[in-house]
Amino acid sequence: MKLTKKLIGTGAISIAVVAVAVIAVIGAVKASNSSGKRTVITTSSLKEVIQISELSTGEFCYNGIVSIPKKDNENKTEYSAKYDSTVKAGIDAKDIDFVIDDDNKTVNPVLPDVNIIDVLIDEKSISTIPENATAKLKETLTACKEDALKEARESKELIEIAKSNLQNTITALLTPVLKESGYDIVW
Repeated sequence: MKLTKKLIGTGAISIAVVAVAVIAVIGAVKASNSSGKRTVITTSSLKEVIQISELSTGEFCYNGIVSIPKKDNENKTEYSAKYDSTVKAGIDAKDIDFVIDDDNKTVNPVLPDVNIIDVLIDEKSISTIPENATAKLKETLTACKEDALKEARESKELIEIAKSNLQNTITALLTPVLKESGYDIVW
């Protein structure tokens, strides 16, 4: 049973985290251009711009209630737990590839599927129903995590927002480097 849920885009946060890499690459491109060398756009140089392991591009905030079954009878509820969670969706940035068309001066990023990369349960938010239930924290956390993951997987909006934010993040990161060399990003 869900109480409330909301989606939060995290593209701006991701951009801030990797902005330092973009500045470094732009500086390198400008330095090579000012010395009269021609800048060559390659897949490896573009991967350097987005070089981070996990790129979280969507968040699902979920407030839920999960039932914990009795040990001796799975069909009966021992207690229920109310909790708050955040589920993050994104990709591993090393799985991004690029199709570079030097004739048309375009770059087409090839993105992997967006997946759930993390489920965070706010332990302080957990409360049991009834209040005097003999809850075990590890068991309760596992049940809450499974419930939040199930809800997030059922949310088509989470994956769609994460995909959109991913494209926006990649575009924001690569555009300065590509424009400097006369290339455009194509989706």
